[in-house]
Amino acid sequence: MSEKNTEKNTQEQNTQEQKPEQVLQLVQVLMQNMQSQLEKVSNTLYDKIDQMGNKVDELETMVGSIAERTGIQLDELEKKTKEN
Repeated sequence: MSEKNTEKNTQEQNTQEQKPEQVLQLVQVLMQNMQSQLEKVSNTLYDKIDQMGNKVDELETMVGSIAERTGIQLDELEKKTKEN
């Protein structure tokens, strides 16, 4: 009976010692996964912002070109826009 109790206690101690290590390992894996997902989202956002910036640049160029063809000065357009 004493041997069984000693063996059971040893198993419980081993289990208790492994649990913090297992929890730590699980937390590390979860943190790595979260970091990976955040990097993906961050990269996607940066790409979208760059695309939007390029589109804004294209729009500015187009508006400037149209303004030149029609003889409208961009300064005048800005004043009119601010007045409205």
